[in-house]
Amino acid sequence: MNQLIFDIALAGPALFMICALVIGAITPKYSALYNTISEQALGKYKGLHAANYVVNGGLIAVLGALCLARGSSWYQSSSIVLLGAIIVLSAYYKTDPITLKRQSREGIIHNVLFLVGMVGIITGQFGYVHDLTLGRVALISGITALIGTIYTIFGQAYRGLVQRILVISVMAWVTVFALSS
Repeated sequence: MNQLIFDIALAGPALFMICALVIGAITPKYSALYNTISEQALGKYKGLHAANYVVNGGLIAVLGALCLARGSSWYQSSSIVLLGAIIVLSAYYKTDPITLKRQSREGIIHNVLFLVGMVGIITGQFGYVHDLTLGRVALISGITALIGTIYTIFGQAYRGLVQRILVISVMAWVTVFALSS
């Protein structure tokens, strides 16, 4: 039974990205180059977006908890639980439109949640960057740290594209870490 739950939860990271890509593709006036994934909450398919965040964020949190239960690193497993919980919360605290001059309270909360989640998951990966014996996990950790830095410095021009690359690398790390647990 635990293996079945683990296998279902393992689908969370990939399903999250697939849903985000599909919702972005079918949303009118939405550009994957410029709009962030969170901006899908402002469009025609905001219900699908919220379902993606709640269901797949929940699966990611469960995956992290199962990694912890399997004896994986406390910090890395906890960072996955935190990431999943923040994705779920982000379904309720929506981002502001980029054109808004002054951020709303809800938009500020959303942005703080995103920042905490990304800092948590990227610092969770730092424990693996130096340990090359871990192979794929270390490689993806290094790549994600690099992309996170690029997003922070240069992310405004093509923030949607850069964010997707960052989130895909984070979800790949979560998956590879879980498979190695």
